[in-house]
Amino acid sequence: MSAQSRDKNILIVGAGPTGLTAAVELSRMGMIPKIIDQKDCPSPLSRAVGIIPNSLNILSPSGVTKQLVDEGVKFRYAQIFKGDKMLARISLKGGHRDWDFAIALAQDRTEHALIEGLERFGGSVAFVSKLTGIRQEGDGVFVRINNGPEEKYDYVLGADGIHSATRELLGIE
Repeated sequence: MSAQSRDKNILIVGAGPTGLTAAVELSRMGMIPKIIDQKDCPSPLSRAVGIIPNSLNILSPSGVTKQLVDEGVKFRYAQIFKGDKMLARISLKGGHRDWDFAIALAQDRTEHALIEGLERFGGSVAFVSKLTGIRQEGDGVFVRINNGPEEKYDYVLGADGIHSATRELLGIE
């Protein structure tokens, strides 16, 4: 990666598994993004519990995979039922040479492992930080956080979930 690439100013909106994974990987490559989330702390709720082999592969160079595998429950098949009738059995084996399984792990534990990985690379999450404005102009993206002054970024990644302020502010359904 070129020095010019590492000098990019990047904002990630949303500190769930997707935003944190992006932040960990960018940080590992020398581009430490600013990551914000409007919550006041990591979620104690679990909306996402499955981690597939490809995700384990992506996070392996950062060291996060080991913690996820150590803490998670490995499963190699998923079954889909309607009432008491099994509709399908899906094999999760063969997805990767090192991980022929998926992991079940509560989202708060996954986020904890990702935040620890991010901190090892010098990054952190700014909680209680809500995206309140965004516009692109020329070669920059200008944002407002908590109705503060505009800040300029080279890139903004919206990973703020189903009720995305990023999409809403940009008029994207």
